[in-house]
Amino acid sequence: MTDLEAYLNQSGLKRLWPAVKRKYEALGRVGGSVKLTALTPPEREAIGGLLALDLSGQAKCKVELARVDAALRASRFGCTLVEALEVIYGADLKTHRDRRHAAAQAWEDFFAVLEKTPRRKETARWLAELKAGRGAGYRTLLALYRRSREQALATLDTCLRALDRLPVWEISRTRLPVFAAELTGNPHALDLNTSLGRLVLSGITCVLGLGETPLTAAEQREAWRRAGLGDDDISSSVAVAGLKVRPHDPRAVIFAASQATATPLLLPLRFFQQETAWAAAPVYVVENPTVFSAILDAADAGWELPPLINVSGQPSVAALTLLDELAAAGAPIYYSGDFDWEGLQIGLRVAERCGRAFRPWFFDTRAYQAAPAGLPLTPTQAGRLAALSVLWDPQLPAAIRARGVVVYQEAMVPNLLAGLRSRPPVPVQRRRD
Repeated sequence: MTDLEAYLNQSGLKRLWPAVKRKYEALGRVGGSVKLTALTPPEREAIGGLLALDLSGQAKCKVELARVDAALRASRFGCTLVEALEVIYGADLKTHRDRRHAAAQAWEDFFAVLEKTPRRKETARWLAELKAGRGAGYRTLLALYRRSREQALATLDTCLRALDRLPVWEISRTRLPVFAAELTGNPHALDLNTSLGRLVLSGITCVLGLGETPLTAAEQREAWRRAGLGDDDISSSVAVAGLKVRPHDPRAVIFAASQATATPLLLPLRFFQQETAWAAAPVYVVENPTVFSAILDAADAGWELPPLINVSGQPSVAALTLLDELAAAGAPIYYSGDFDWEGLQIGLRVAERCGRAFRPWFFDTRAYQAAPAGLPLTPTQAGRLAALSVLWDPQLPAAIRARGVVVYQEAMVPNLLAGLRSRPPVPVQRRRD
């Protein structure tokens, strides 16, 4: 250790240098001052000796950086303050201005590597937006860049190549996993839980002029489809039975057989690629699979099966698509669910989706108060209900809190069956084409 290093590292100066370093980095020059409080005897002696000050009895002091610089220059070491800081912290000492300049240059260099990748003007325009610190996907890229410049470079390069090769440019279509496999070898490379998948989807919204990055599953699916990329249209499905379509519909025989035999059908999202001529007959929607099966059991015993849908908890995209189509066809949609916070939330989603077609079915305050006893309401559930507003029955959350029990739909099966058996015949309304 040199004499200068030994001098600078004495215990009485240990707190001074970090404060001086922060001030120098912030200002980008030797200037300003720092304050030290609760001075110890060694600090009073060392700082006073450096600056030729008498700090005897002082509890605090104000130290000007210019004075420290002058004192070091006049000392036997003959060094500047910056040189002293470099001895302590290393030669890579940088001001905030230096760091900003270096970061800006690194950002420029990053994009310089990529600017020859795009082959289409739309892709190049999006890349320019990212470079300028704006545009769809900028935050995703920035987070990736801060974690790993190399990973960000590889990911964005792959993304640009993907945007150049979108099937829509050739007026064609392909499946998203197939496209991902052709691009990277991994059919899941463009899944939205990956940085690449999120970045490509953001890029699509820009190159196709779709506006903001889609947030909902339906919006994301539409963006992929606009790019010529079909997603998984089999996994998302909805269970139905007895749905009615108009006689001229080419799939009418399927639904007639389902109704006649009380046979459930599982409609995948792919089913809705073809237009269906739904009849405007009332439809009954239940939240839980067991309730759906119980109604089918009753139909097996010789009772006429009503048009029935099971959303199975939170509705799938396929279920929401079906509800959209039925509402558009003029079908009243009767919905029943659990009398708890989660059940009301699902009901709200269905109600908002169906709009004027929505009808609560044994799913209001009157039905709840007449329902069998359920499980005790927890404090957490009660708190959530207090903040919930129910469109079709504003008093329902308060009624559940007042009674203090949750009632699940399975306990309502006898009521639901009695209601279905007593329902008056409803003529099927015919829509004019």
